[in-house]
Amino acid sequence: MKSKFLIAVLGSVLAIPAVALAQSASESMHQAGEATENSAASAGHAIVDVYHGTKTAAIDTTITAKVKTASTRTPPPSMRTSTSRPWPAS
Repeated sequence: MKSKFLIAVLGSVLAIPAVALAQSASESMHQAGEATENSAASAGHAIVDVYHGTKTAAIDTTITAKVKTASTRTPPPSMRTSTSRPWPAS
């Protein structure tokens, strides 16, 4: 009788951590799934940010090229003053 009781107690003690581990594994899988979803969403946002950054850089480069090109030209006579040197200054 004592041995049956001991076996029942020992079986219960061993079964409780198994249930706890099963819940932990389930929670871990759920957390891993959420992490995967979040990383996919983050990657999507990163792609959008790269697109907008590249588009802005292309526009800025175009504007910079236009400004630099315009600054190396001599202004038309109507824009020159009689006291100024020819543009650009040497």
